[in-house]
Amino acid sequence: MVKVGFLGTGLMGQPMAQRLLDGEIPVVAYNRTSSKLEPLRNAGAETTDSAADAIAAADCVILMLADANAIRQVALSDSCQDAPTFDKKLNRMQDSNFADPNFPLKHLLKDINLFLSEAKAEGLEASSLAGVRQVVENAQNAGLADEDYSSLYLGITQTLG
Repeated sequence: MVKVGFLGTGLMGQPMAQRLLDGEIPVVAYNRTSSKLEPLRNAGAETTDSAADAIAAADCVILMLADANAIRQVALSDSCQDAPTFDKKLNRMQDSNFADPNFPLKHLLKDINLFLSEAKAEGLEASSLAGVRQVVENAQNAGLADEDYSSLYLGITQTLG
């Protein structure tokens, strides 16, 4: 079974991670304020003292960080850049080298659209993912559909100007 990592277990991350635990999906969590990990630890989540450890232990990672500063402190810290995800993707993003994809951007967009459709059918609030879809669509519209999904970085820079 897939182990889901959470970086950020505040107002949004904690209930999302708890919902996964309730569904018997393994969770590994990191938070800058370690006391916020206690409810998830008590519910059976694995917790770590570093974001890099959470990334390394997870099959996929969900960022639920408060703002750009938190993202810089947690996800872009030197310790995280040694984690497997950054080992594979950060250099691609920085060099704009998106050829020979592990997972093409068009498949990411397809998965986002499927998720949004299912969320709507279940009455779930998923409007925040619509913003992510916009970024991915921007990258796809820029001709990157068959490139590695890390090319969504260009969609972000184009969205922000």
